[in-house]
Amino acid sequence: RQARRVGVAVNLRQSVLALSDVLLLAPQLAGTLKNNQTVVIRMNARANGTLAALNLPVLDIAALSGTRIRARGRLTNVTDPDRIGLDLTIAEAVTRLADIQRVVPKNTLPDAIAIPPQIRLSGRVRGLLNDLNLQTKLATTWGNATFDGRLRGFVANKVQTYSGTLALANFQA
Repeated sequence: RQARRVGVAVNLRQSVLALSDVLLLAPQLAGTLKNNQTVVIRMNARANGTLAALNLPVLDIAALSGTRIRARGRLTNVTDPDRIGLDLTIAEAVTRLADIQRVVPKNTLPDAIAIPPQIRLSGRVRGLLNDLNLQTKLATTWGNATFDGRLRGFVANKVQTYSGTLALANFQA
């Protein structure tokens, strides 16, 4: 309860984190990071506020051969998993099929799921983790999509529902 009051002031400039270093602090992740110990994550980030209301004016993370996230926004109730809130503007979230295949364990995704070679997402995400409002644009090598709507119940053991408008353009999957 008192953790909500913890103040945060972070300014990371051209920071680099090797996943092999993460294993020194958290050896229990060895199975999860099994084939990715040589991965290096590069980041620029600023965060200020408290764990109850954390401002993220800069969040820029890059890893692997083409994965990058550039965003800004605000997180709330970070210490309470049932009440974590977010208001994020995603300037770009980009990845490649090769990066996904590198981090997702084999046989995790069903054969019926195909992923395009390149994916780019932008937009805004607001709400609680279990009740999100989205205005997003997805651009892939297979076509483009937009979604403006609401996702509910996407936390374990919840009934999942969504409502909104999904529009596809030149989509060939």
